Amino acid sequence: MCPEMISATMLKSDADRILLYMTRSMSALSSKTFILCPYYEKSHWMLLVLCLSKREVYIFDSQQKKRNLRIKEPLNNAFRSYKRLGGQSKGTKLTWIPAQCAQQPGSLDCGYYVMRFMYDIIMNHGNSQDLTKDFSRTLPYSPEEINEVKDFWADYFMNNVEFLA
Repeated sequence: MCPEMISATMLKSDADRILLYMTRSMSALSSKTFILCPYYEKSHWMLLVLCLSKREVYIFDSQQKKRNLRIKEPLNNAFRSYKRLGGQSKGTKLTWIPAQCAQQPGSLDCGYYVMRFMYDIIMNHGNSQDLTKDFSRTLPYSPEEINEVKDFWADYFMNNVEFLA
């Protein structure tokens, strides 16, 4: 899901539109194993990984703290709407699971950690049936692992963005 659309700021300013966006996204992506949802709240990036078939949301937070995420209620509501649109009334509650994930040593790398989480999930755990078992790393990423993500992003940007001269 688009991080701008599901940010805490957007949820606060236009909740009905965001609920519709999330519901439509779930419907469009229902055949996927995971829906990656980079989420920004209170100056911090996290990755939410939605697994529709298991009714679970994995929370990848590189600064694991107890958080009352603003997105929980709207995403739960969108999931209920998605299930009802499919004619289902049972099993319409999401379970939120804090994932064991790499913890950043400083306070400025959360965005890079989210990108690295997404990369690792896609490359190594795309067919996982349980991210809590298959993705369990608490040690920080090395500078090389973070630089790899930076290089991927720079290559993508340079190859896909047209520059005006």
